[in-house]
Amino acid sequence: MLVLINGNSVRWRAFGSLMGVTSPYLNSDIVAAWNYEGIDGSVKRRILDRFPGYQVIEMDAQDNYWWFPEQQPPADTSAGGGPAPQVVADAVG
Repeated sequence: MLVLINGNSVRWRAFGSLMGVTSPYLNSDIVAAWNYEGIDGSVKRRILDRFPGYQVIEMDAQDNYWWFPEQQPPADTSAGGGPAPQVVADAVG
């Protein structure tokens, strides 16, 4: 299985747990690879070409956070993520 992490501003914490199951020789059952150009670049193509026949799971990442493409990314990764802020129309400030 190839786990492809897409994002150009990714810290190791976003996919560090996957590195624990990835062989440094890239011959393990699970291989994590960082596509630092995002989804539309030649790096992704070169990674996929290097691992033909692997099942591919893609993740998007920014800073220390990751999410699957079908999910909403954290509201503000620079501030630690978390739920989107709630707007309250009748709040007294």
